Order: sequence, then C-alpha cells, then structure tokens
Amino acid sequence: MKYGYECQECSGGTVKDVTKKNYETVVSGQKFIVPAARIGVCDTCSAVNYHGDELRRWRNLFESRRNKRKIEA
Repeated sequence: MKYGYECQECSGGTVKDVTKKNYETVVSGQKFIVPAARIGVCDTCSAVNYHGDELRRWRNLFESRRNKRKIEA
C-alpha cells in the first residue's frame, strides 16, 4: 500500500501501514469482519485512512463469501 505520507487531519503525523486482525467494517450496508485488514493510521492523531485497492479487496472477499453461502443454501 502507499502509506508513509503526511496526515491530512493533523498535518503533524505520518500515516503508517498497519494490519488489523478481525477488522470490523460495513460492506454493501452489511457488517463484515475482514480477517487481516491493511489500513493507514496516523502515528500522531490516530486518524484512519483506507487505500482504494484494499477497499476493493474487502468487497471481493465479501462477495465471494456471500456467493459461497448462496451455493451452500
């Protein structure tokens, strides 16, 4: 991911690449847990940033799990 830039919220920190396990979010209006989410977190103010590629990965993961449940039903 392309983190390492100056935080847009506080202008004093640096956005670092952090991996969060079992990260709770919402995809297509439904609660979803991402097993290992890569997010950007400011080392000063803790503002959270999301990279577009990572958000697409979450949506693809959500869709594949949803389709798997439809097949099993």
